[in-house]
Amino acid sequence: MKAIYCKYALILLASLIQGVNLQAQQVMGSHGLLNTPDAQFHADGSMAFGINYIPSEISPAAIKENSMNYYASISFLPFLELTYRCTILDPVKTNHFFEHQDRSIGGKLKILNEKQYLPAIALGSDDFYTTVGKGNKHFSNAYIVVTKSNCIGNYNVELSLGYGFFPKESYKLKGLFGGMALSHKKLKHLSIMIDYDSKNLNSGMGFRLLKHINLYGFFYQMKYLTGGIELRFTLGE
Repeated sequence: MKAIYCKYALILLASLIQGVNLQAQQVMGSHGLLNTPDAQFHADGSMAFGINYIPSEISPAAIKENSMNYYASISFLPFLELTYRCTILDPVKTNHFFEHQDRSIGGKLKILNEKQYLPAIALGSDDFYTTVGKGNKHFSNAYIVVTKSNCIGNYNVELSLGYGFFPKESYKLKGLFGGMALSHKKLKHLSIMIDYDSKNLNSGMGFRLLKHINLYGFFYQMKYLTGGIELRFTLGE
């Protein structure tokens, strides 16, 4: 009897995810790998709302405890992506949910579309205001990143390489970063990823359930588990 239930459960799961392509979503809420951005963009007109669990090891020095962030992201032009993100700074002492939060607006601008022999190129920042102005600079940075996709047999391989600027205050993207995403043509809903965020190596995977729900998890420094869930949809669908 248990074998029959398992069989029907697998059939149901396959029907839920069949034919759905996964679009990566990094821990900062924008299109990327695990803890690094890439030069790809979500579909024009798409919006997303998500929440991530963030262990203290992955956070800026000001955050001493395991925490979380939540975000809203929009791609309202083919070449622009904006993300509004809130990060809980002191989850232990926070009496009210909206106290002790870092609020930041990040974005990514497409410089070049990917072509047959040329990679996609993008410029971006995880926090515009503190990168160029004043503030706590927990997430201040600016970066340039290139991404190239290739098909090798039945596998889709996506490689990204970037360089982070303004490293004085930022806790990551201090210099070179990059990574790889791997998916099978028959399992486009599932992506295995590895990235280097200029400080640490991370590995994990992303998974799309139904049409609008993205799940992902990874091991920061190959040992600290983090992850998140996102609801994404396209306006007009």
